[in-house]
Amino acid sequence: MKSPKLIFILIAVFLNMLINPALAFADDFSEVDMYTENLVIVDEKFTSYNELKGWKFSHDDHSTSYVEDNALVIKQIKSTPNTDTGAGNSAFSFYISKDFEGILGKDEEHNTEITATEFSGKYAIEFDLDYFVDTERANKTLYFIQLGYRKDKSADPKTMTETQMELRLGYNTLTVYHLTEDGTKKTFLSTPYTMREPLKIKVVFDTRTRTFDFYKNDQLIKSDLPYIYGTGLDNVFSAIRIDGLQASSVDSYLRIRNIKITRLEADMTDERYTSALRILELLPDTLVDNPFYVTENIRIPEINGDLPLTWSSGNTHAISNEGVINRWVDDINTYIQASFTARSETRSAVFNYVKKYYLRIPAVEGAASKVLTDESYSQDTDLKHWKFGSLYDIVDGKYILETDGITLEKVTPKNEFIFYDLKSFVAIKDFYCPDSEDTREENAALFNSFFSGIYDISFHTVSHVTGERPSSIEIGYFDESNNEFISFATVKFRQNTVSFITEDKEGSENSVNIFDGNVSGREFNLKFRMDTSLKRIWLYLDGVMVTPQDGIPYFDGKGLNCFNSVRFALDQNMNFGDYLKIKRVKLEQKLPVQTEEKKRVYDAASLLNVSAITDTPNHVVNSIKTLPQTVGDANITWETSDKYAIDIQTGKVYRGNTDVNVTLTAKITVGEIYLYKEFYLTVPKAEDPSELLEYYANKLDITDITNQDVNDIRYDIKLPTLLAEGIRVTWTSSDPSVIENNGKLNLNTLIKGNKTVTLTATITDHSGHSLAKSFHFNVKERGSNVNIYSADINGPVTEDLTIQLEDIEKCRITSDAFIKMTVTKQDYRDGKIYIKDSDGNFAVVLTMEEDGIKFGNIPLGTVGTNEEIDLKLFIMPDIDKFALWVNEELKLDNEDTLTDINDFYAVSADTDSIIFKNVSVDVDEYGVLQVNLDNIDYFSVFGTKYIRNSIVLNTNSILQTTVEWTSDHPNVLGNDGTLNVPDVYTIVNMNFKISGTQGNRVSVSKTISCIVPCDSGKNLALNRTFTGSGLEHPSYPITNINDGNDGTYYLASISGNGINSVTAKLDGKQWINCIYLNEPTDNIESYSVQYSDDGVEWYHLTAGNITDDRSRIITFTPVCPQYLRFNVLSSKEKVIRIAELEFYLFVDEREKVRLDIEGITLESDYVVISNITLPATGFYETPILWSSSHENILSSTGVLTKPKYDTEVILTAYAVYDGVRYEKQFVFYVKGTDGGKGASVVGGGNVKGKVSGAVTSIPAPVQSSNNLNQLPDSGIFNDVTPEMWFYEHVKSLKEKGIIVGDGNNNFRPDDNVTREQFLKMMMMAGNIELRKVENFFNDIDPSAWYSDYVLSAKTYGIVNGISENAFGIGQNITRQDMAVMIERFLEFKGIPVEAMKNELFADHNEISAYAVEAVYKMKAKGIIKGYNNEFRPQDALTRAEAAAVISTLMDLINE
Repeated sequence: MKSPKLIFILIAVFLNMLINPALAFADDFSEVDMYTENLVIVDEKFTSYNELKGWKFSHDDHSTSYVEDNALVIKQIKSTPNTDTGAGNSAFSFYISKDFEGILGKDEEHNTEITATEFSGKYAIEFDLDYFVDTERANKTLYFIQLGYRKDKSADPKTMTETQMELRLGYNTLTVYHLTEDGTKKTFLSTPYTMREPLKIKVVFDTRTRTFDFYKNDQLIKSDLPYIYGTGLDNVFSAIRIDGLQASSVDSYLRIRNIKITRLEADMTDERYTSALRILELLPDTLVDNPFYVTENIRIPEINGDLPLTWSSGNTHAISNEGVINRWVDDINTYIQASFTARSETRSAVFNYVKKYYLRIPAVEGAASKVLTDESYSQDTDLKHWKFGSLYDIVDGKYILETDGITLEKVTPKNEFIFYDLKSFVAIKDFYCPDSEDTREENAALFNSFFSGIYDISFHTVSHVTGERPSSIEIGYFDESNNEFISFATVKFRQNTVSFITEDKEGSENSVNIFDGNVSGREFNLKFRMDTSLKRIWLYLDGVMVTPQDGIPYFDGKGLNCFNSVRFALDQNMNFGDYLKIKRVKLEQKLPVQTEEKKRVYDAASLLNVSAITDTPNHVVNSIKTLPQTVGDANITWETSDKYAIDIQTGKVYRGNTDVNVTLTAKITVGEIYLYKEFYLTVPKAEDPSELLEYYANKLDITDITNQDVNDIRYDIKLPTLLAEGIRVTWTSSDPSVIENNGKLNLNTLIKGNKTVTLTATITDHSGHSLAKSFHFNVKERGSNVNIYSADINGPVTEDLTIQLEDIEKCRITSDAFIKMTVTKQDYRDGKIYIKDSDGNFAVVLTMEEDGIKFGNIPLGTVGTNEEIDLKLFIMPDIDKFALWVNEELKLDNEDTLTDINDFYAVSADTDSIIFKNVSVDVDEYGVLQVNLDNIDYFSVFGTKYIRNSIVLNTNSILQTTVEWTSDHPNVLGNDGTLNVPDVYTIVNMNFKISGTQGNRVSVSKTISCIVPCDSGKNLALNRTFTGSGLEHPSYPITNINDGNDGTYYLASISGNGINSVTAKLDGKQWINCIYLNEPTDNIESYSVQYSDDGVEWYHLTAGNITDDRSRIITFTPVCPQYLRFNVLSSKEKVIRIAELEFYLFVDEREKVRLDIEGITLESDYVVISNITLPATGFYETPILWSSSHENILSSTGVLTKPKYDTEVILTAYAVYDGVRYEKQFVFYVKGTDGGKGASVVGGGNVKGKVSGAVTSIPAPVQSSNNLNQLPDSGIFNDVTPEMWFYEHVKSLKEKGIIVGDGNNNFRPDDNVTREQFLKMMMMAGNIELRKVENFFNDIDPSAWYSDYVLSAKTYGIVNGISENAFGIGQNITRQDMAVMIERFLEFKGIPVEAMKNELFADHNEISAYAVEAVYKMKAKGIIKGYNNEFRPQDALTRAEAAAVISTLMDLINE
């Protein structure tokens, strides 16, 4: 019975609401009732970056968090060395907290909402999680989840005022704590958990009794657990906090999904609720006449009384806290809110409430785009404002100007030693645009390269990424003075994801995935919107905003209020051949910001004119004036378009043999603001010979020195000693130990990393005047040269001469190699010398003719009969280049090979007229190691990556090298290849290292990942019965799928968009918690798994993506079915190939006891009429004990004795292992001899087969929501207005809940509708009952949202599908198919319709025969009308058309 005080309060509240109607709210506000039970007030799905609103994060550099796959993911990104305990570091890596804000109700008419942040009463908090803790933390907790109260909502996430319960997550176990009276923490539950498996947690708090119940996977584990507040505050909870320690492995993670809070019972005695009602009464329904179009400032109402009320804005750059409107370049949806506090005289904690008034602020008039630059790229593009290069010593990228863009390509293999993102090869594009305020004076023009305000930067790109390391695009500021790029925001392209990244001022990275799917080869249109004043950034992907509407803040590190450039980058760990192509870059001005500093720059530019450079801009000779370094209060720096014609450092003018047009560019800077001003000059041709010589001397360039990449010098540089007649050059090297003064590369030294060497040229004319000029070169890392092959031949070589090294007859050489030979042409016959790779491709072909030796049409020198010629080639297979010396003179410098080559393999000639005296081959010390790797089989022993027996690891080597193997799991696969079969599937990494034993003793390593299966005798699928849904290939039957042979496989085709399923029938019910998928090729991309007891009713078990070997080991919570079904949801090909599908149970003895108890079933109805047979042992031979709640009626041995009265009896099966009791209960009903219920009845209701207990039961089938109806809506659609023809139809269906918007309040009327979407809307309109029936179609996932709609419609005869076995899931419905579907629907509803064909559509002949009658029936009924007497039968149905049809159909049904 309720207390008199409670009844009094309820009566008072009711009377108060009668007197004050405002307290009752509008009709749309009825759910704001403070006492509503079972009200979901928080429901977080983590569907996007926006879902992190309200969360607080504090990370060190070991962890990060982001939203991915509808989950909040906390990921270890940096490993931590172990402490002395071997358990990793004990320091906390992160703290994350969320102060919940519960939605108590919405008023859609006035666009308002009421929320609360503290809760009193009985509440259920639910969330899903999975996690992984590295094995080295087996005895330690890594993650902590706390529920409690945070008094200070602005405090950092470490702060939790009161902790009411704590969940600790450790290695394969979770533990629940609560606070006791003495303030200590006491363990009340420690339970096993299979890491990476989904886990559902539910905690039910009752603040009135200060107790909570704990559920695991929907199973009540323990109830009425006491808790006490840490500081004595009364009856409130409000927050969740998640903490984590530094893990010793980057594999560790915690993933949380679906946080939901449900108010089960309100605390109706709490004065804070009634206080809240009193305040809400005083707040107005709305602040503006039309909240959906707000252009004027809002008057914030003054509330009478002394109530604590605070007004604040949800987007202060759109509307201030005082209601001042700031219209922007786009429409903005935001809110202004009233916050207030509800207090109690008897309780110290307060309740905070908010009423939000949502507003739509339209874009400011006059906001318009002005295109400043719009560049598409081709082979003729001028790359003047681009910079290309590597950030590190290694040059691992190149850029290529192609017909359709600029391609940045990775030209080196993946760096196996870098395990994190590391930008390497970059291209920086500086924006350089004609200035809009330029008055265009003669011989000059203004250009802007510094942008403040609001701008859109758009890119059209294609990225080819074959691994996890990304290419990227960054917006930022390039600081030329420090050669530093300051990144504001980054988009990264990985193989299967695109992510958007910003950093906060603490340097913590905020990352969100904006695209999931195959990235390689896909074209992306990206648009960054920068607001440099607010320092916020927005991102659009293919025209869709993927950031919150108020943008994301960025931190520039230097307090800049501008941007000037974009950087494109390749990661050093990308795979060889990966690339990023830039097809288009566009910069649009939206709203420029005019500042005093910018005005000063323009004033300075107006003071600088061409007369400051020369008085004769069209005839510049001798010199220009001293270039000014300042003007007004601006600084100036200068550049020239032709440094050979005008030296801006000295002002000297160099006159060549023609007139030259030169542009001098002044960069005019005030503070951080700058402009460019270009001046156009003409230098006439030379009139004096001395001027011409001076010009040649000035024009000495790197291209005169070498064709090699100056950042990748691999061989000698041919230094010029004479530039023109009388102009001599001498050279000196900054490091002769690397490059000598004559340009020769020292081949007898070890060069660690890339080495930079400066060569200085001293240029002297005939008069003895000289000028010094320096050049810089990077020499590629290399060891000392080693001769690996030398042969005296003295004869023709008309067959391939291959390299024999020790016992290897034909060696491949993939490293750089010198091939030296002395040859003679002994008669008049012409001949060719071939250099080949192992595939027979020609790298080099040299022709020896009567008048000399040539490469193609390039003459290399004269050759006399019987004259010896020394040839030396330097082959670079990795870049398909070579160099050639003839008689020690460099003739071909960094020339392209004739074809792409893999290696150097053989030398030959096509005639015996060419005599080879000798041939030798040199490589450097790293090349020696590579020769071993190229020619000795070290790795084929790993075969198809499965290791089922001990293997022999090859340790042979040649050329004075040694080989060493090391295993990361020596207890499974030893360093010598010895196999110890593990208990579970294990991925083993074998490290291979080869080292030189002479000289500098260089070494290289490689890691091979392999899979070691467990004992095949544990495979529960072996030789069981399998069936498949696909079309089986007769040569690859499904019996191959479980024959225990990796070499055979099952092959079946997939038709249409269907799901290909494989179903296994086991030998009776079997406990299973692991599936291993063995494919002969990497093909399957995603899957789902179902299970069944009878092969008829199926339940969802798990689903996932196949991304690597580890993901092929599919683990889940143990189930005990007789049938398992593996569904292939997507694959790279239209076929599936499965070598083996293996099922396992990996559990310990304790788990076997638990499974035996959970697996008990009794063959008896709810109403018992005879004795029951009770099993004495389980499947794993666990002794099972029994107890009865009524031993004298239904005993613990199953003996029945009829009672006098009807009685409900509980039989409990239990077993005890290591002090832990496991039990399962069965409830039965025994009828009495006198009838009626006695006092001993346990539960009420005639429920058949009622089962309860502490063991997780098999879950029921789950239905997903319809993707047309799963998004919330907040009012009138933005893109539907009353004048549109379909407006009334859309409005009607929206009011009936049949259609909603897209989450941004758009209806998107022109989007197409799929077959299953239209069918669902039609069946909802007809209120047709859904049925659980057999699956008729191969392309239906039984767990999908559409399944029951399609299968029920098939049963009712409403649909047939596009074929016998396929419904056509995902296909757009055509207008004629829509007519057929409606015709059958009306027949099912018993509504007669007759066709009228007296007026045919103009496109009648385009209607398929099967649809003609249906089309004209629907026309006769007025459901369809057509367009200008055209029906357009093959067109896809749009959302607008579907709304019109369904609305009309509903009217017809209701007549």
